[in-house]
Amino acid sequence: MVSIQTFSGTCFDPGFAAVSGIRGKTANAVFMILISLTISISVQAVGVMLVTGLMTLPVTVSIILGKSFKAVIGVSMMIGEFSIMAGLFASFYLSIAAGGAIITSSLVCLIIVVALKKLLGKIVKAASTTKYL
Repeated sequence: MVSIQTFSGTCFDPGFAAVSGIRGKTANAVFMILISLTISISVQAVGVMLVTGLMTLPVTVSIILGKSFKAVIGVSMMIGEFSIMAGLFASFYLSIAAGGAIITSSLVCLIIVVALKKLLGKIVKAASTTKYL
């Protein structure tokens, strides 16, 4: 049986996973099959641009925010769902294409997270260099 520990072990440290008794080739094969099925089913349903954007942008945002593998997966799912809902609402009320609106909302999430991270980094840096009397 392939579990989240198997996937995270083989993704982050294949050597340790092999020593721990995890079959890396089997886990990789299952992982590739799952990705292939997801992409092929999704492309038929919604199109190439939407699948590519929804597989990369929410994950990028979640990698910036997440501290662990499980957190990255959870945040990625939440960002993806939020992007879909925001894009569909924008599409309905603005009479624009749904796929483009979904990708745009996902891109806006990425831009906001990157901007906030830079801003917070500057604030922390300024606070750490402030001299107290």
